[in-house]
Amino acid sequence: MNRLLAALLVGCVVVGGRAFAQPPPPPGEPPGTLRVFIDCPDGCDSTYLRTELNVVDHVRDREVADVHILITERGTGGGGTEFTVTLIGLKRFASIQETVTYASQPGDTDDAERRGVLRVIKVGLVRYLTQTPLANRIEVTFKPVDEKDEGRPGQTTDDRWNFWVFRVRGNTDTNGEESGTSLRLSGSFAATRVTEQWKSSVNLGLNYRRNRYVFEEEDEPDYVSISRDSAVSGTLIKSLGSHWGGGAKLSIASSTYTNHLRVFRLAPAIEYNVFPYAETTRRQLTFRYTVGVLHAQYREETLYGKLEESLVNHALAANWDMKQPWGTLDVQVEASQYLPELSKYRISLEGDAEIRLFKGFSLDIGAGTSRIRDQVYLPAGQATQEEVLLRLRQIATAYDYGFSIGFSYSFGSVYNNVVNSRLSGF
Repeated sequence: MNRLLAALLVGCVVVGGRAFAQPPPPPGEPPGTLRVFIDCPDGCDSTYLRTELNVVDHVRDREVADVHILITERGTGGGGTEFTVTLIGLKRFASIQETVTYASQPGDTDDAERRGVLRVIKVGLVRYLTQTPLANRIEVTFKPVDEKDEGRPGQTTDDRWNFWVFRVRGNTDTNGEESGTSLRLSGSFAATRVTEQWKSSVNLGLNYRRNRYVFEEEDEPDYVSISRDSAVSGTLIKSLGSHWGGGAKLSIASSTYTNHLRVFRLAPAIEYNVFPYAETTRRQLTFRYTVGVLHAQYREETLYGKLEESLVNHALAANWDMKQPWGTLDVQVEASQYLPELSKYRISLEGDAEIRLFKGFSLDIGAGTSRIRDQVYLPAGQATQEEVLLRLRQIATAYDYGFSIGFSYSFGSVYNNVVNSRLSGF
């Protein structure tokens, strides 16, 4: 039985023939094929899915679909991606819902990932297709199950790396014209280890930017600006059940932009998720409390006459994140404060929402604002005009804000089967 269940999870559904888009059937008459609406995150290759999944009719709106295929994703401890495919039945299939998952491996190509997602979509569609005239055209084949892997999906216990994953990245870009040149160098190193009970990571990042501006006046010297920042951090997190997590972070950073020569910070934290962490690809409502001790050394004397100081701060953050058939919602609020100087604080609120209001119409809203009273690191004295315009130094401010709103509306044929990639970049 175990082998059969494991085989079903990796089964490949092969449906012969090609279904062509058909006009909607008369009211009350069941359709001859299945209408599906694929809802996947940015970067998803929906064109590939529509091309390869050619036995169904693809539609542009869930209101006219028989099945809403909702694809969500999250990173795995080994550096891959876990895709959760939720198939939500609509209309005559309203009582049917299927959930299948696929986990890619570190280093998998985009093609390997999209083929894996396509395979589990086919597996999930079987239950719906068996209730259509296409049922007698379905064939199911099974990949052989390796005995040593049976009953041990996901990660193994004899990993010679002990679940550690390492990444090294480097990047450089340069450009120039008659009036100036720019150069940027960056590099990073990351080591992560993720198990069901523990999550550990070490991160190192370096950035260097140099810009040179040539003025038209011959007697005016070239202006050269250089900015640097670097950071190294270590994090250790412990799972405390399906709703709780706790841990600590140690970091050392330096930045010309924020006037930090060096800043050391140690911060324990605890988090509660109203929903089980296993549901984070679809919904989460978390509350996190952090208290930290930091010691800062500044490049220039601050507004408060300090070249070095030790501080204690704490923060409370809430994050509500949902991806549902009606759209997506992400709201974050955070309040932080220095102790015991309660007058030095920051409160931030930001959110994004994409809401499907009715057939073919979606509303996109984004907003954010912060009340800022904690810039203890600002250097004394006025910033130069160049520093302000080139954003070489952080400027004192009491608040910031942003807002965006947009909508999309589509109408016409509901079918979305045909794919034509000719001159796509024209």
